[in-house]
Amino acid sequence: MRKVVLGFLCVAVFAGCGEKQKTGSPTFKKGDYDGRIVEWVLEDYPDESLIHGGDSEDPTRGKFSSMVGVINQQKIEAAKHALDYGGCDKVESVLFDRRSSALDSLVYMVDCANGRRQSISSKDFGNKEELKSDAEKALPQGQAISQCQALIADKFRGQEVAYHDLIGMSYYKAPVTGNVRLVLDFDVNTGQKTVNKMKAQCFFEPAGKAELNISAR
Repeated sequence: MRKVVLGFLCVAVFAGCGEKQKTGSPTFKKGDYDGRIVEWVLEDYPDESLIHGGDSEDPTRGKFSSMVGVINQQKIEAAKHALDYGGCDKVESVLFDRRSSALDSLVYMVDCANGRRQSISSKDFGNKEELKSDAEKALPQGQAISQCQALIADKFRGQEVAYHDLIGMSYYKAPVTGNVRLVLDFDVNTGQKTVNKMKAQCFFEPAGKAELNISAR
């Protein structure tokens, strides 16, 4: 009778006691790319405006026009790197990120079927460390508040600024891109016995770009 009970516990609690459990997500070996990159990523970009740029006011327009062949080749390397080191199950899209690129560091935005997005630089190709997704690289709330307050302090240099720590503060992180929007309410003492009630919206990208918008409230 005891053996029967122990056997039941083995099945119920440990689900097989030693049998390898199946998971919902398949595991892949590094270098296993068969069927894991959509066909169009393996081909050259049909529309090269993504590389050249179309807006006449875009400072990056034409900057990479001489590198079309390199970019078409490297986007495939970016896809493979995401599969090997980025926790990507299948690559569904690779877009050249012209505005984030430099001539010696081309950046590619890789989207995966499991919802992960990686911004991968050509300098990452030789790196064997695991990559974080853009969402995982998002600025945490505490750091976002500190950096937003620093931007505000620079904007209102020499004036007294008082923040409303809880009321009027909100933090949002985009689940795929990792972009962060932080809203802070604050007051500015102009030194003339008047107080200006202001609202700041700070925007942060995982790559480090920050933007500050100020409005009255």
